Amino acid sequence: LSSGALRSAPAAAAMTAGRAYCTAYAARGCACGSCASKMMKRKFQRDVGSIRFFSLPSHTSLTMPALSPTMAHGNIGKWNIKVGQKIAPGDHICDIETDKASIAWEAQEEGYVAAILAPEGASDVPVGQVVIVTCENESDVPAF
Repeated sequence: LSSGALRSAPAAAAMTAGRAYCTAYAARGCACGSCASKMMKRKFQRDVGSIRFFSLPSHTSLTMPALSPTMAHGNIGKWNIKVGQKIAPGDHICDIETDKASIAWEAQEEGYVAAILAPEGASDVPVGQVVIVTCENESDVPAF
């Protein structure tokens, strides 16, 4: 048997055993599974390490509204709210500017502003893009 045949047999055994196995390690002749799992762990940390796996408190995402049937994007004029501020129905959140008009955006529900995702003066914000996050409890605001 050639050394290539010896290397491929353990690799096949490791794959059929259900272990994560890297072909780069198989080329070096290692089929112990330990090396492969270390490599897979490093790859996972590199690819996904910056993502946080946790759940946020109950919240509502407010998106850029379509103020006309032909509106594709809008501009944020001026924010009239701040993060942590309580809002109630009818409160003036901000001014939305389109190519035709400037319209006041009013809150529809009460809550607390958890995050403002589009800065004041932002232009060409697509309709449907999240611009504000609100939550029900003031104590949930720091989580955002």
